[in-house]
Amino acid sequence: MYFSGSERSQLFKQMSQWSLYGGTIALWVAIYTGIQAGRIVSSKLCDPSVLHDHRYAAYVLGYLFSFTSVVDAISFKAFDVSENVKKYKGWLVTALLIAGSFYMVYTAHLGASLVYQQSAGVYHPTEQCREFK
Repeated sequence: MYFSGSERSQLFKQMSQWSLYGGTIALWVAIYTGIQAGRIVSSKLCDPSVLHDHRYAAYVLGYLFSFTSVVDAISFKAFDVSENVKKYKGWLVTALLIAGSFYMVYTAHLGASLVYQQSAGVYHPTEQCREFK
């Protein structure tokens, strides 16, 4: 396996961890900007329940990845636990990441429904498109 060498596997693990932490921060920024956009488009939607479901799903996703980040960041070296506990931590983080990935697809589906089915966030130019001249 390509990542079986200790140097490569450690690098891959560190890159994965930083991607998780950075992605979690970016997710909360996306939630914040989504709330701002939701205030603008909520009155124009035919079915505002989709916006509510999308917002709820985003919060669940944010909490799920935040929890995963915290679990991953916990260092068991300070607690002197066995290798089995460390292995189970790895499996727990992996399971949470897989669940989060599936939930992210669902959240993205709701966002796409808002944009493509209800025209949320679609800019409607003025007559004769004067702002583009």
